[in-house]
Amino acid sequence: LGAAARLFGKAYFTVNLLPEEDSAVSPELKELALERAALERVEVDPGFRGSDSFEAVDIRPAIQPVLEGGAGAGFVNVVVDRDGVRRRIELVREFRGRHFAQLALAPLLDWLGDPEVGLETGRIVLRGARHPDGNTKDITIPLEEQGLFLINWPKKPFIDSFRHASYYELVRHQRLEQNLLHNLKILEELGLLSYFQGEYQLMDAYRYAGGILEEVLQGGDPAGMEEYVRVREVFFADLLAYLEGPAESEILAQIETILASEETSEEYKEEVRAFHDLVLEFFPPTRELARLLLELRGRLKDSLSGAFCVIGWTATSTTDIGVNPFEEEYVNVGTHAAIANTILSGRFLDELPWWYAAILAVVIALLGTWAVRRLDPLPSILVALGFVVVLLLAGAGFFLLTGRYLNLVTPLLTVLVTFIVLIVAKFLLLEK
Repeated sequence: LGAAARLFGKAYFTVNLLPEEDSAVSPELKELALERAALERVEVDPGFRGSDSFEAVDIRPAIQPVLEGGAGAGFVNVVVDRDGVRRRIELVREFRGRHFAQLALAPLLDWLGDPEVGLETGRIVLRGARHPDGNTKDITIPLEEQGLFLINWPKKPFIDSFRHASYYELVRHQRLEQNLLHNLKILEELGLLSYFQGEYQLMDAYRYAGGILEEVLQGGDPAGMEEYVRVREVFFADLLAYLEGPAESEILAQIETILASEETSEEYKEEVRAFHDLVLEFFPPTRELARLLLELRGRLKDSLSGAFCVIGWTATSTTDIGVNPFEEEYVNVGTHAAIANTILSGRFLDELPWWYAAILAVVIALLGTWAVRRLDPLPSILVALGFVVVLLLAGAGFFLLTGRYLNLVTPLLTVLVTFIVLIVAKFLLLEK
């Protein structure tokens, strides 16, 4: 895995930031994590306040070969609210004076051109971020009161949110290539690839690409992978063109000419007929394998090229499932995609401080008292219900328009208490 990550060059792995010391992790591995995974460009404003767990006591990274091969790593610690729902998460945490990014943010920073991370009062600023559209600008990420990032979750089930690619497509790619290679070796032994009209021998190109891959895996320069990809693309395209071209019909025509010749001995004709059967046995199936493989490679290229990929276990047997505000069972690997999507789209959420709700409660209490001061009990009840409806609609509208969430529990309780007290008082006065 570490060797594969090294040749890919853009794979990120996990670190766990711990609230207590872990003696099972060697000091050398912790130092390697600080070297390979900690953020390099971080500026902390004096007014910045992280969450209660901002400073980690210890760290448990991926194993050494994997960590060394990866481009970096991010922490996977999650935050679950008291009701069991995942609404928020930490984006940056500290260990031994160094800062680590959350697992989605770590590769996203690379994707955005490695901007400087500014930790400021109530926000994180990615300074000079290079967006996928080519523009360079700062990204300001708001944090709520506890220093946490509110995730703008997709309003869809997991299977309908974001694009999904099954790992089986990669397995199928490998199997198709292995089967194709098996047939090509037979065709090569039979001399049936010698009809290829190119500047190189078909299988020489395939073996050359394989040599590049082996060299990189053994510690060679990963930059060689560009040549590896280019050679394989040319090889597969030329191979399909050859198999779909006139080569097979030309070979069969030559065989028919030999069989029709009176000068050909019966013994040799038997050998030629056996060769004819081998051509029909291997040429069409090899052509079909090449077509299937090229189609699959095209789909994978369209799906994965330039994509921000999150790899995780999502099978029906997985237990890595959580609850978000819209789904009772949401596969947790989608958390990282939701974080990246929120940052890239700029559709941030924010939670207003508690004192906003307190001020609103006081205002509502005063307005409620003024509105029902001369009304009878029944009209007062109707006014109270109207206040509740208006408050809920206004809160929802404010959230949809601004992305800022105001906790309405305090104002709603204020409405209820205010009107209950006033209505009870009116009943008592009427009784007198």
